[in-house]
Amino acid sequence: MSPSNDSDAGMAVACSEIETDYSIVLSIVCCVFLVLGIVYTFLGYRCFKATMFQTGFMIGSVVLYIVCQEEDLLSPEGNVGVAIGAGVMFGLIAMLVIYLGLFLTGLLLGVMLGIAALLIIEIFYHPSTTWVSVGILMGMGVLFALLALKFSKGCTIISTSAFGGALVATAIDYFVEKLDMLMYIWERIKTVRSDTPCWFSWLILSMWPCMLFIGLFVQWKITSKDYHHDDAGDAGRSRRWNLKRVQDNGENPDKNTRAYRYYYQARRANGDVIAKVRYKA
Repeated sequence: MSPSNDSDAGMAVACSEIETDYSIVLSIVCCVFLVLGIVYTFLGYRCFKATMFQTGFMIGSVVLYIVCQEEDLLSPEGNVGVAIGAGVMFGLIAMLVIYLGLFLTGLLLGVMLGIAALLIIEIFYHPSTTWVSVGILMGMGVLFALLALKFSKGCTIISTSAFGGALVATAIDYFVEKLDMLMYIWERIKTVRSDTPCWFSWLILSMWPCMLFIGLFVQWKITSKDYHHDDAGDAGRSRRWNLKRVQDNGENPDKNTRAYRYYYQARRANGDVIAKVRYKA
């Protein structure tokens, strides 16, 4: 039997069986991904601050973990600890500096669209060098990062819907085929030749655009309708400014509220005495 026939037989067996020996840690992580993916898809823009933190956390932790893993600098536990620490720092910066958060959100959108472009290119042509994939990812990432600074609401809705769909697809991919589709995507980024995924791998991958379009509809028509993150910030600043102005003028808002409440209770208890006096007059 030739090696190609052995490979085809191995693929047939792999595609006909679903392994169930799950890792507890990875199972918990994928369950968290599933919950975060649903929140991202349907409430990404509505929870703007939380979305900025999660985006910065994801980008910072994943990038640093990949670098530490490739360079073999620390033990696996050390790589995870350093990645989580860097992710928290990036998340806080992205949440507090809005323009940086929007830039990272647009960058994430561009990278995801670049990955989709690499999957389509692989059908017709296999790139011979990694610089092709790096150029596509970096070019589209920077392009959409700049667009996110200009069209903040639209790009944030698209990015959160796409990223939420990617998280849901990744979680399901683990429980069905132990992240085979995710590894196939990673090999497309590294321009490494690999076997064709199973038919249900493409079915799992199709959940990504499906969740994207569902999230776009829900966010645009329901959860993010008549809402803008700039208006929420302006409302908070306006309330703080009005309170400061009242305090600077020497007024006590609690005292005025108590006086009005006492006046209202007195009118109700005595049968609206002021109205009776006016009626008799």
